Amino acid sequence: MQSASIASLAAAAVAGWLCSAPVAYGDAIGPTSAIAAPAVRSATIVGAWSGWYYYPDSRSSVAFTFRLNDSGGHCLGTSEEGATFGDPKAEVLTAALECDALVVVPGQRVVVLKHYNGGGVSHTVRYVGIVSDDLHRIDGEWHIGTSWGAFSISR
Repeated sequence: MQSASIASLAAAAVAGWLCSAPVAYGDAIGPTSAIAAPAVRSATIVGAWSGWYYYPDSRSSVAFTFRLNDSGGHCLGTSEEGATFGDPKAEVLTAALECDALVVVPGQRVVVLKHYNGGGVSHTVRYVGIVSDDLHRIDGEWHIGTSWGAFSISR
């Protein structure tokens, strides 16, 4: 019998709440009050980035730079690194870049395609990384077919 009384009290409380005077939208108290969403930090990806890419084997890591630009609403740029492969006479390897975002937020997945165009090298590398909480670093993996490794860039 006690459980029936508790159920009756609970039903009455809910009915009383549902039948009470409506709370105005924006009122600080009540079930319909508006809660402001926190502001999302964002930043442009445009600018100079420098970092390293790493091989999954014993080969040395390679320093490189990305210079990303807003080209009519498209993220394009250039890359440069020391010539660690390709034409043995080349000192530098260069590449054209394309990325999938001009503005980034923390935790966002970013894809950058690096199309080598100098130093006797002409393949494409796909970089897939995650933007850091402070918007100053991207960490992830690079892929060329079935080959892959890690990378990290910062500004």
